[in-house]
Amino acid sequence: MKKALLLLLFIVAAQIVWAGDKMQIKVVETSWTIETNKYGTLIIITAKVILPDGSHADLLCRDNDNCAVIEPVEPEKMPPDSKSCPKMAVPGTTMCITKNLGTYLATRKGNYLTIYAPNGKLTFHIVGSW
Repeated sequence: MKKALLLLLFIVAAQIVWAGDKMQIKVVETSWTIETNKYGTLIIITAKVILPDGSHADLLCRDNDNCAVIEPVEPEKMPPDSKSCPKMAVPGTTMCITKNLGTYLATRKGNYLTIYAPNGKLTFHIVGSW
């Protein structure tokens, strides 16, 4: 009985420590741009987030990184005007912006932020502030 109780306490303590590495961030905006030209296709994904200390971070990743567009946690609750795809002046370029996606769990290692989104763990480079 003592061993089972100690094992249970260890498991609970390990989960608390593991969860302590994660923080909550607010994703204010995410966008993706696809540019196609004679040299190939370039995909750029950006995001604007608010970190737990109130800092505003600009995030970036390219198609060769391990990232994707951040999907909303509850897409059915997003306002209809939260996503827009404005007409671009440059031929072969498409861009879409989604605003006010909500709160996500994330971890930070240096200038890299990994966001735990419905579509997986997405890693972005922190490139500045907004």
